[in-house]
Amino acid sequence: MSQTFFFDTSALIKLYHQEAGTDRTAAIFQRPEWVLFISELATVELYAALARKVRMREISAEAQQEAYRNFEDDCRHRFVIQPLTGMVVQKAKNLVRQYGNTKALRSLDSLQLAACLVAQTSKDWTFTCADSRLLEVAQEEELQILNPEDPQE
Repeated sequence: MSQTFFFDTSALIKLYHQEAGTDRTAAIFQRPEWVLFISELATVELYAALARKVRMREISAEAQQEAYRNFEDDCRHRFVIQPLTGMVVQKAKNLVRQYGNTKALRSLDSLQLAACLVAQTSKDWTFTCADSRLLEVAQEEELQILNPEDPQE
């Protein structure tokens, strides 16, 4: 059965750096019949996250370059990339208006969630993210959610 997952950057990074949740994220990634979406924003955020890992001496520059290469290959062959269109930006603004005061929804998180909501074609999409605040908002928006860092039930 085909499923659709939308990875925000906190889930996406787990494919390129071993950390909590990597096994669950990799298990999803390895199912070729499942459709995997990311936002255009995630393509920039992933580069920044890997650069931070180099600065923090968590990975080497060589590991960073290998991750970049693997990611670019995955962008060409595995991920569907949702562009940051005007519709996504407008949806993000609406999400901040709705949840910014009460759920502390941040700007880039609102863009990630908005990209998913704009791309979504059915109710069976799973928003995959390791940020509990963002997952809470996604759930309020009636998305199925998955935190790859949570133990499987």
